[in-house]
Amino acid sequence: QIVSGSAIELTTTYLTADLFNLKYAQSADTLYITHPSYPPRKITRTSDTAWTITSITFKDGPFLNTNTTATTLGLSAKTGSVTVTASAITGINAGTGFQTTDIGRQIRWEDAAGNWTYLTITARGSTTSVTADIDGPDASATSVVWRLGVWSETTGYPAAVTFHQNRLVFAGPTDNPQRIDMSRTGDFENFAPTEADGTVVDDNGVTDTLSADTVNVIRWLADDEKGLLSGTVGGEWVTRSSTAGDVVTPSNVQSKRSSAFGSGNIQPARAGRALLFVQRALRKVREMSFVFQDDGFVSPDLTLISEHITQTGVIDMAYQPEPQSLLWVCLTESRRLPGGADTLWVALVMQRERKPRSRALQLYQTPWARPTSYTSWSNATSMAQPSGSLSISSHTGLMLQTTRMLSLWTAVCR
Repeated sequence: QIVSGSAIELTTTYLTADLFNLKYAQSADTLYITHPSYPPRKITRTSDTAWTITSITFKDGPFLNTNTTATTLGLSAKTGSVTVTASAITGINAGTGFQTTDIGRQIRWEDAAGNWTYLTITARGSTTSVTADIDGPDASATSVVWRLGVWSETTGYPAAVTFHQNRLVFAGPTDNPQRIDMSRTGDFENFAPTEADGTVVDDNGVTDTLSADTVNVIRWLADDEKGLLSGTVGGEWVTRSSTAGDVVTPSNVQSKRSSAFGSGNIQPARAGRALLFVQRALRKVREMSFVFQDDGFVSPDLTLISEHITQTGVIDMAYQPEPQSLLWVCLTESRRLPGGADTLWVALVMQRERKPRSRALQLYQTPWARPTSYTSWSNATSMAQPSGSLSISSHTGLMLQTTRMLSLWTAVCR
């Protein structure tokens, strides 16, 4: 953000190579960010000059399935910092026991009376012993009923995030790439799967796993009035209630495949009631929208007429609703232009005009020298079409044009 002519900067641990794998979802002054190699973080703005980026302290989850082995976990005290001792390594990290990379990971633990609490690991003593803080209700004794947290440095972190039906949704952690986790309703950082006494209510956290005959790594998530949309390597999915018109709850959630095009690892862009996403090979942009006649989603190829435009591969994209409805698409380009310049980076701008039974394509191109690094890109304020543009083809309804690209990262964080 620019304040009084000076830029406000936040120091992060993300590397330049990580930027295009970041996914984000914003609620008012809070932006949630995911990357499969980092714990989820949030950028919070409390005033024009006060911005912070922090790791998120989640409450009660999400967790893996309940332990089914004979391994027990014993706690040394009822409250505060306790020592957690396992009777064996079986059932813990595929039989390898606790690891140093489990620090920060949660444990959910049930006592003999059926009451649950949760703890956060703060130190690792051995493969069968860790130190943890009890963050939930008081606990005691030894139990065979426990669950380990889904996210950790050991198991990986979620790769995608969005909001859906007043829940914060994460998906695609490294060790569970087809898994979706939704927070409690209206409590975005609380993923409790049950109440403390073990009962399940409608606003508890929701978990679902995409069931398919191939591994479908989740690349992106998007909210839609017809359900939660997921883009995976093998296809596009819709997660919603098993009863039409109902909100999603722990007892009625279901996921079904909508199409099998496969999605690239690029955040989709919402354009009106449609969702624009890049196909797996990064050369096609598809428009996913619900069609009443089909009672389902369709995803036609918007680059069908001029496939050569994106043949070098799309890197990222961002939607601009005003003053014109435009989709900015950044792609790599190796092309010899007049004057001998080659190895260029260009940006595509897409405009979709709704006209009955009409689609069109128009391309404008201008040379743009590739910068030495992304951090050197300027945050341009003008998005005007450059002079001397070359019209390649022209129809009615869809327009693609290339112009000088904004700094992707700066634009995303504005």
